[in-house]
Amino acid sequence: MKICLRLDEANRRIITSYSLWNMAKNNANFGYWQHIFANEQIIFLIRRTCDEIISLIWCLNYWKNNNKVYPPEIKCDCINDALSLDHEPSLILFKNNREILELINNLSNAFKHSFINSDINLLGRDDLCVHALALNHNNLSHKPVFYSVKLESVISGFNKFYKDSINWLRTFSVENHQN
Repeated sequence: MKICLRLDEANRRIITSYSLWNMAKNNANFGYWQHIFANEQIIFLIRRTCDEIISLIWCLNYWKNNNKVYPPEIKCDCINDALSLDHEPSLILFKNNREILELINNLSNAFKHSFINSDINLLGRDDLCVHALALNHNNLSHKPVFYSVKLESVISGFNKFYKDSINWLRTFSVENHQN
């Protein structure tokens, strides 16, 4: 339920971001920062949803593969952990969605950790875009990575991951349904 509520909130933030982007395109002094903050919130909400789905699927997969015993701890509870599970064939959906999961992870980490990201002040000209400047551990010996991504492509990629996850959960439910 909370996953659905979180996605409802992400959708509200998408609508807000789009509206503010249109305003900011016409007058950079109006709506710009609210648009940027809405984008950050969208990425956070999508990232948090991915982490919850990954935790849920990992836990159920563990239960299935360990004589229907739940794990004492959830060892795969975030995108980064999921991307290291290439060796688990039953969790192929993470590998199949690697590109979008990496992008969401990188954008989220740039917003959360990158000090230099705070100085970004860009606005998509033709499309609503998410911009981020990542600097690994805020260490200038690392090369900064700049992201300029259409929000539409983030949403589209996430929707594919979400659909694949729901299909995995549906299949799991059917296979493990007890009369």
